[in-house]
Amino acid sequence: MAKTIYGDAVIALKIKIIDYGCLGYMHDVYDYAMAHGAKPLKNNHPLNVFQRVLNALDRDERFSKGCIRYTGIIKKPVRSFKLIE
Repeated sequence: MAKTIYGDAVIALKIKIIDYGCLGYMHDVYDYAMAHGAKPLKNNHPLNVFQRVLNALDRDERFSKGCIRYTGIIKKPVRSFKLIE
C-alpha cells in the first residue's frame, strides 16, 4: 500500500475530505508534512503548495479520488480526496 507523509498529515489532523477549495487545510497539511520530514519546495507560492499536497494525496492509496464542481470562481471540476475508513 502506497503511503505518503501528506496522507499521514491529513489523518493526524483528522481531516475526512480535502479538495482544492480547502485552502486552510492545504496549508495545515503542508506545514505538518514539513515538520515531519517532507522535502521543502523551492518556491512556497500557495499554488505550488496546493499542487504538492494534491499530487501526494493522488498517490496515496488510503484516499478515494473524485472530482467536485464549485459554482462561482472555479469553473473546472477540482480534485477531491476522501479518507477511506
